[in-house]
Amino acid sequence: MKRILSISPWPSVWSQGEEGGSPSEAYAIRAMQEAEFAVTHLSPLASGLPAREESEGMEIVRIANPFRRYRFIFKSGIAFLYRLPAIMEWTRLVSTWLRKSGRRYDLIIGHS
Repeated sequence: MKRILSISPWPSVWSQGEEGGSPSEAYAIRAMQEAEFAVTHLSPLASGLPAREESEGMEIVRIANPFRRYRFIFKSGIAFLYRLPAIMEWTRLVSTWLRKSGRRYDLIIGHS
């Protein structure tokens, strides 16, 4: 079975709740599962959600959440300044997780 890593900056595959927000991420994951790919979904940790879980046939792994750390910049009213350091940190965290996990994937997909 081919393995896919799905990476998202959102804690949930539904960015604005079940069936809400931009559904392309959730639909893409479902299509990959229907094509019999093993999907691992990597996202930031959010309160009330476990660091690891199996859900709807995929492994969900949640790592540190840099978006929370840089929230004070967002509250300054200059939202675009918030994004750059948070995304740079997120990229570093994902790369570190991938290296330390020792896992190999046939395809890596990033969502935004």
